[in-house]
Amino acid sequence: MSEHGLRIAVAGATGALGQEVLAVLEQGPLAIAELAPLASMAATVTELRWRGKEYTVGLVDAESLEGMDVIFACVPRGVADELLKDSAEAGCLVVDLAGVFLTDRSVPVLGLGLNPVEHESVREAGAFIAPGGLALALAALAAPLRDYGVVGMRGTALQSAARA
Repeated sequence: MSEHGLRIAVAGATGALGQEVLAVLEQGPLAIAELAPLASMAATVTELRWRGKEYTVGLVDAESLEGMDVIFACVPRGVADELLKDSAEAGCLVVDLAGVFLTDRSVPVLGLGLNPVEHESVREAGAFIAPGGLALALAALAAPLRDYGVVGMRGTALQSAARA
C-alpha cells in the first residue's frame, strides 16, 4: 500500500460486474492511490471515467497486475485464472467475484451474514470468494434459524443457462 492509499485493479472493469464494483468504489470512502481498470482482449470499451478522471482500460496481463494491493476479479472464469492465482501467491489480495477460485478448497468463501470472517485463512490463501447475490439473500433469510440450533442447510437453486 502506498502512503496515499491502495493500488487497486478491477479485472473485467468494462463488464456489468466490473462497472458495479467501480461504482461502489467511487462512492465509498476507501483511499485509492492508483486504479487500474482492466479487461480482456474481447472488450470493446477502451476508456472510462471514474472519480472525474478519464482512464484507459488496460489489458489483464501479468504486467498490469504487478504491484497491486487488491484485485477485484470480475472476468469470466478461464480469462485470467492463472494470472489471478499468481497474483494471490505474490501477496496481492484477490477478491473473487467471478468464481475463479471456486474449486480451490483453500480459498475461503466470505459473505456478510454467511459466515464469520476468517482473516487468517484469507491471508494464507491470498484471496477470498465473494458469493453471489442468491447465496447472500439465502444467508440473510436463514440467519434467524441459528437461534433455533440450525447449523447447516442444503438446497438447490436453479438459474438460467445464460448465468451459468
